[in-house]
Amino acid sequence: MKRMAIAAVLCVGLMPLIQTCGHKPIDIVLAYQEALNAGDVDKVMSLHTEDAHFRVPGLFDLQGQEALRGLVEYDRELHTTLEFGEIEVRGDTVFCQAKETNDWIETADIGEFYYHGLIVTRSGRIEAIEAAFIPETNQAFQRVMKPLMDWARAERSDELAKMMPQGRFLYNAENAGKNLSLLREYKQNLYRESEMNRPGWQKLDE
Repeated sequence: MKRMAIAAVLCVGLMPLIQTCGHKPIDIVLAYQEALNAGDVDKVMSLHTEDAHFRVPGLFDLQGQEALRGLVEYDRELHTTLEFGEIEVRGDTVFCQAKETNDWIETADIGEFYYHGLIVTRSGRIEAIEAAFIPETNQAFQRVMKPLMDWARAERSDELAKMMPQGRFLYNAENAGKNLSLLREYKQNLYRESEMNRPGWQKLDE
């Protein structure tokens, strides 16, 4: 009986380790995609290491569970969806292309964001993500973001300062809503200027 009890304890103790180690990098990446698209913040965070790092050059550079949770909550608020393609696995690293859509991107009339990305895994979890805009996406984003920020600094400086403490945008659910509201207000303002025969909002593919 004692041996059976010891064996049972060892089995229970080893199960999380066995389950984690059994996850291939591609399985982890696809689980991440599924959880993010479902808006399951806790599941997404469980797939990351405590010191996980997520970087999009020119946009953000975040590290640690607290910062990443804010980003995931931001994505959930904007109904973000990800789709990975052209996946290649080399050891513990997954190289891929990614397509992202959300409420902000659609409101900006960009359609989708496209990235070249890599995801590094460690012990069955995501250790690092690095994603870079493809040139066309970067150009479309900058055509919206630069004038939007210029307008916000001039017209909504107090609100912008709260969203960007220390000059950096703070990713969380609240700021997702505020960011989308600013974009909509800016867009409406440009429509009004267009009606007054001034340069106005124009879809980025026109």
